[in-house]
Amino acid sequence: MAELLNRQHALAILYDLALTIGSEVSVAPLLTKTLQRLMYHTGFPVGLVFSEVVPVDDGAWVEAHLDVSIGDYVLARRKGERLCVPAGLVMGGAALEAAPEQIAQLATRKPQHVFLRLPIKNHGVMLLLGSAVPVTELSLTGLLAPVMDQLATSITLCNSYERDVQHRLERLAYYDPMTGLPNGTLFANSLRQAMTNAQRGGTWLAVIYLDVDDFKALNDRLGAYAGDLLLGALAAVILIRVCPKPP
Repeated sequence: MAELLNRQHALAILYDLALTIGSEVSVAPLLTKTLQRLMYHTGFPVGLVFSEVVPVDDGAWVEAHLDVSIGDYVLARRKGERLCVPAGLVMGGAALEAAPEQIAQLATRKPQHVFLRLPIKNHGVMLLLGSAVPVTELSLTGLLAPVMDQLATSITLCNSYERDVQHRLERLAYYDPMTGLPNGTLFANSLRQAMTNAQRGGTWLAVIYLDVDDFKALNDRLGAYAGDLLLGALAAVILIRVCPKPP
């Protein structure tokens, strides 16, 4: 952080964080870039993001997945692991406190004494660690509250977008884009599974082969576009009459 935080900087900080949060469509880079900018603006040298926080034992400890770790070599090596963390660090609302004994339980490379906790609704918590409270006339928890609200919303949108992309990729991998019918890959997989089930159950299995008479002649005479329309129409009949959706 080049300068100490003051009211003149507040608007620029919020604008920068809003741009950062609004520029990503995937959760992992969204969390990483937001944490980097928060560390820059507040001066905290270590930043962590925990998710899937679950209380254990008597509630004094929690298990949490370490999504992101910046600024500490030891914790960076444990990214992606589930850690046992003092509940006072990651549970509760936004807070800026000194808790050297609790922070020591994280086994950071260098001793840290102060934490800034910023909860992320429906995801987890951002935890910034430092040796001393930043010198500022601002309330960091109050200033950053709308940022965390925006981050939570963006995470929800990113998850929705990633599911949509995954669904589209699966459709492209297993379904013909023109007809919407299963392609050769899905047919082969389904046939192998059906054969295995038939052998196990001692039952018969039938495979129906459909052919379109004079399709090549029609395709040559009227063009590939007309041929595609015919195949699409036949696929619609198969989907509606042969493979109707369950009520």
